[in-house]
Amino acid sequence: MRRRWTVVFAAMGGLLGMVAGWWGDGIARHWTPEKALASAVPGVMPFEKVSYSDGVVLFTPGPGGPGTFGGFYMEPGWFGWRIGVASEVAFAPGNPNANGDLASFRHDGQTFIWGTAFVPAREIVFQHDGRTYRAPIGTFSVWHMIVPFEISTFLHSEWSLVTPDGRTIPFFPEK
Repeated sequence: MRRRWTVVFAAMGGLLGMVAGWWGDGIARHWTPEKALASAVPGVMPFEKVSYSDGVVLFTPGPGGPGTFGGFYMEPGWFGWRIGVASEVAFAPGNPNANGDLASFRHDGQTFIWGTAFVPAREIVFQHDGRTYRAPIGTFSVWHMIVPFEISTFLHSEWSLVTPDGRTIPFFPEK
């Protein structure tokens, strides 16, 4: 009888140890947003981290290959951080249809808009419903802004760039 209880307790202890190991490994691999991203998208290192909503956005070069940038909204959770939303933009200087590229994601009544500038620029300007929002150009010509409302469709006429010499040019030139 005593031997049977020893076997039962040993089996329960072994099972508990396996669950604790699995849980600990998951926590260790997702302890920070950067570790969680490296676990999900190997070989991609973020060059910028921005606070947004309940989490952070990590910007990385080339998840889709050369000439692209990735934006990953990382959310905290019970087992560490995880990718909430991912998007990608191109970096294509000389594109006759645009002076940049942009992407967005919405969360908690706000919109995080980010992108690249294909021409030398000081800042990106977004004019919507009589208000103006500005974003300075950052590392690798990547920029970002947070607007206090949710939006998913952007009019080309609402976007412009300010060049280093102060001129304003359209983000999406008319043909």
